[in-house]
Parts: sequence; structure tokens; C-alpha cells
Amino acid sequence: MLNVPFGTLGHSGVEPFPAAWSRVPVLRLLGTSTFHAEHHEHPKYNFGFYTLLWDRLFGTLDPDYERRFRQEDAG
Repeated sequence: MLNVPFGTLGHSGVEPFPAAWSRVPVLRLLGTSTFHAEHHEHPKYNFGFYTLLWDRLFGTLDPDYERRFRQEDAG
């Protein structure tokens, strides 16, 4: 049931989540459209789908993710 909405958002090219989520510990672990788009741009990063937990733990989170996530919300 989660796969369709997450897949649709992840491939929509639109970031629906507010930048403030990056400052809330639990919410900053959720996969976002920006996170998924970066995976397609940089195949060595962002392997998670629903969460960023494993990417944060194993160092595979795109180093530019936080900045781009906040920028997508602003733009």
C-alpha cells in the first residue's frame, strides 16, 4: 500500500514535503522525492526507498541531499 504513493511521489519531480522536516529527527528519516531523484542522478547514493536510515548509517546518503531538499521546498 505504501509502494504506489511513494513510487509516484519519488518519480513526480515535485517535492511535496516542507524543508522543516529536515529538522525533525523522526521525519528526517523518511524518503522524499528529492532523495529518490538524487538516487537516479548519482547511482552510488541513496539506496533506501521508504527511509534514509540505512543510507545515514552506512554513509551512502548523498552529501548534498540536505541542501537540495531545503532548496526544492524553497523553489
